[in-house]
Amino acid sequence: YTTRYPEQVEGIINWGGLISSQAETRTMIHNLIEYYTESNDSLEVSFWNNWLNQSKPYNRLQTLRVLNRVNQLGIKSTYNKAQQTKRILEYRRRAMQEWNYTKGELGTNLWATCVTLMQLNLEHYDFSSKLNLIKQPYLFLIGERDPQMNKDDINRYMQLMPGASLEIIENSGHIIDNPEDMIHALQTFIIREESKHTKEQKAE
Repeated sequence: YTTRYPEQVEGIINWGGLISSQAETRTMIHNLIEYYTESNDSLEVSFWNNWLNQSKPYNRLQTLRVLNRVNQLGIKSTYNKAQQTKRILEYRRRAMQEWNYTKGELGTNLWATCVTLMQLNLEHYDFSSKLNLIKQPYLFLIGERDPQMNKDDINRYMQLMPGASLEIIENSGHIIDNPEDMIHALQTFIIREESKHTKEQKAE
């Protein structure tokens, strides 16, 4: 939308948003290897290392299995399962009440991402080559323990966008586990960019 209608967009905030399916799949496999290494599960380590070393891009079934395994292990969040479930249900209740969403429209975990990727044939999606077209202020927000996002990939994306910045939210995974720090980062970004815009207008 931003590249097609740049005049309609003043800035962008990206929380765990998809830039490259293959990059995210690779990052998740690295996290699975780390998880099973800490668990001393050599068979799983060998299995995921084998996938990581494949020369061909990950196919649909592989992408689905990777996302599903990350979801099963619960490594997408810093909260334990009971806390996480309670929090997700509260978000669902608020979304249904305040924004008129229905239950069928709300995903409770990464399975929603799996379905989206599969239905829309996004397992090979890669927008990184078009990032240089984005001139607006751009904020990458990622959880420090997000199993899908890799800081090296984010830094590579940022080099293509002069208006990009990065905020890493502590004690958070792919889910918004730490809303207080996230809100603070959002406010800081918006206030900073509004101040810049005001100064530019005065200079004109």
